[in-house]
Formats: sequence, structure tokens, C-alpha cells
Amino acid sequence: MKYSYAAVLVAVVVTTLSLAAVAYGQVVSNAAGAYRIASPRYNFKSYANERPTLFLLKSNSEVIGELRALAGTASELTSGRAEFNKATRGVTATDGAALEITDGTKSVSARADEIQFGPMEMGDKQASGERVFLLKSGGVTIAELRVRAPEAVSIESANSSGHSEYNAGTGTVVAKGGVILKVTAGTSSTSLRAEEIESVSGSK
Repeated sequence: MKYSYAAVLVAVVVTTLSLAAVAYGQVVSNAAGAYRIASPRYNFKSYANERPTLFLLKSNSEVIGELRALAGTASELTSGRAEFNKATRGVTATDGAALEITDGTKSVSARADEIQFGPMEMGDKQASGERVFLLKSGGVTIAELRVRAPEAVSIESANSSGHSEYNAGTGTVVAKGGVILKVTAGTSSTSLRAEEIESVSGSK
């Protein structure tokens, strides 16, 4: 009975979010408006979308960044636990949440304490104090990260070929050759990996 209930949940996610979802496990608890599934691997896939897809990167349930997978990209999110909220029609993935965004053979990835996605509004303009970073692969922008102040941001090389350049005129940083961007909030951090990361003018 529990397994069939989990299958119903997957069907709801597919219908509501237009995502293909596969889960192995069973329901371990449920509360008003939310269902939890314990599973060795919880997997969501979305295929090339005509519109950007928004993912909220969270630490201790607080949003520390918005990751926007650009139109035409596909996404795969895996985690050990996931929660579907009927009221918001959103999903929160925890317990080793890992996200990969791809455009053909090009990809970028992210890991966070929590990753949330679903029907959410996203603004076009850069908010005051918000820092914006472009995550690229093969010279193509795959995703855009927006970090809210006052979270600390650091960029480091992922391997020996990684290097970064600072443009004093525009105040931008371009890191290439394999890069890891870390966003730290308190004692928790979120990491994103890309072949190239570029900060947008005004984002320091």
C-alpha cells in the first residue's frame, strides 16, 4: 500500500511540474499538505524547456541563492529525501541534494543542503545588493546564479588548469579552466561547479 501511495505522489509531481520523477522507497510520514518519502535515491528530471527553470538553494531553510537554468537546458536533481507541498506545488530536496544542468554535452552542477523547485515567479532585474554569476560550459551560459546579500562568495580552481582574471574597469571576475563557486551562510555552504564562471558587472 505504501509503495502504491508513493507512485501516486510521483504522478502528481509529473502532472503539476511537468517533470519526470522516479523514486524508490516508501512514505515514512505525512502531514497536512506535505508528504515525505525516504529513499536511497530520489530523482527528478526535466527536459529541454522553453522557459528558464528556477531552483532555490537553501541552508537551514533560508534561501541563499537562486539558480536559473536557462531556456533550452535540461535538469536532473537527485537527493536522499524529497517533500512535495500541495499548497505551493513545489518540491524540496534534501539529504545530499545534487543538481546537474545540461545543454547537450555541456553541463554545470550544484550541491546544497536543500534545493527547492516548482512553480515560482522570477524577476528579470537585478535586486539591490544582489550578485549575479553566469555559469558556463564550452563558452555557453548554462545557468545564472543570483546570490542574496550578505552571504559570502568565494571562487576557487577545481583543478590545476583553473585560473581567474579580475577586470578593474568593470569590477567583474572571469574564472576559467574548471571552477568551484562557494556560497557560505553561517556554518553551511553551497557549492557550484562549472567550466567557467563570470560575475556580472556590479556583482562583486
